[in-house]
Amino acid sequence: MEKNTISSNLLETPIYRVCKRIAHVMDSCYLDPILGFVFPGSGDTLLQILNIPCIYIAAIKLRSFPLTLAIVYNMLVDILIGLFSLLGDIADVFNKSYNKNINLITGFIEGNDTAMLTMNRNSRIMVIIIIILILIIYVVRYLVGMFWDFIASLF
Repeated sequence: MEKNTISSNLLETPIYRVCKRIAHVMDSCYLDPILGFVFPGSGDTLLQILNIPCIYIAAIKLRSFPLTLAIVYNMLVDILIGLFSLLGDIADVFNKSYNKNINLITGFIEGNDTAMLTMNRNSRIMVIIIIILILIIYVVRYLVGMFWDFIASLF
C-alpha cells in the first residue's frame, strides 16, 4: 500500500513533469527528428542525455529493473534509427521514443496490466537485445564513418 502511494505521488513530482515536458517537446513538437536532421548521426546519440530523468525515475525512484531495461532499449533503438541520415530522421518522426518512455513510466505507476506484462515478458531477453543493439550501433557508426570518408576522398 505504501509503495503504491509513493508511486502515485511520483506523478506530481517535478522530475516526472520534466520527463513529460521533454517527451512533449522532443516527440510531439518533432524537435528530435529536426535536431537529428541538423546534426546527422550524432544528434540522436547526444539527445539521449535527455532520457536521464526517465532512467532516474525507473531505476532509483521506482526501483524497477524491467522498466529501466525497457527505457534503455527505446533509447538504443532511437540511436540506431538516427544513424541513418534522412531516412532515420523520417523514421524518427514515427518512432517517438520519448513518449514511449513516459508512457512506460506512467503505465508502471498506474499499474497498467498491458505495460507491466510487456516489460516483464521482455525483461528476460532485454539484456541480450541491448547488448546486440550496442554492437549494431557500433558497427553501423563505423560503416557510416567509412562511407563519409570515402565520399570526402572523392573530392
